Amino acid sequence: VVTSEEAARKYVELGVKKSAVVIPQGVALSGWSPEISAALRPRLRTEEETVAVFHAAWLLTCADSGGDNPLYNVDLLLDMWQEIRTRVPNATLWLIGRCGPCLQRRVAKDQSIRLLGYILQRELPNYLANADVALYPRRISHVPRAVKTAEALALGLPVVGFDLPVLGEVRESGGGILVRDEREFVDATVRLLQDRSLRAELSARARSYGAQLDWDRLAVRYTTEAFAGLPIEV
Repeated sequence: VVTSEEAARKYVELGVKKSAVVIPQGVALSGWSPEISAALRPRLRTEEETVAVFHAAWLLTCADSGGDNPLYNVDLLLDMWQEIRTRVPNATLWLIGRCGPCLQRRVAKDQSIRLLGYILQRELPNYLANADVALYPRRISHVPRAVKTAEALALGLPVVGFDLPVLGEVRESGGGILVRDEREFVDATVRLLQDRSLRAELSARARSYGAQLDWDRLAVRYTTEAFAGLPIEV
């Protein structure tokens, strides 16, 4: 079982001769509660704000230890955010994850950036659901599909990211905007933060597509598509 056709092709190239079943990256939404999410909202944001969010296990600058890891370095995002905020004065950026000390010092006086710190995975959807746009500023395709993308789509968050294989679900769903370079990333984020009707349109596409990524639904697909007819040893 693989999460994308690209992954299946790579296994074939490596010599695997067994057939593959493609079942997408799943997302666990069992901890998401509309009631809890709504209760969190007043302390997270005002209704006048528009909120973009990025989350990772670690959030680092190049001055932080480990900051050269492209999975966790947010220097490019911070640089792009300065123009985004200039063009959208009511915009706020949430960064969720363990923050390096140099990152904390860099953004300490920037009131448009909130460091929400580490949030347990089961509680994370309740926070993400209160944002308006999900950002994916990574420039590498390190996995066939990104869990972050699946979470955003399932919660109805439009995604802005670079046009890479890892964001195939954004392309397939139409639930976001994929870009070629930093200039397009800034412009797309500004457009989504400013255009409520466009956000609503992409959000509806994202939520419709993301509904199929819930693990409860995918478990049925594993049963019917991947393991049907196979002997199960207990």
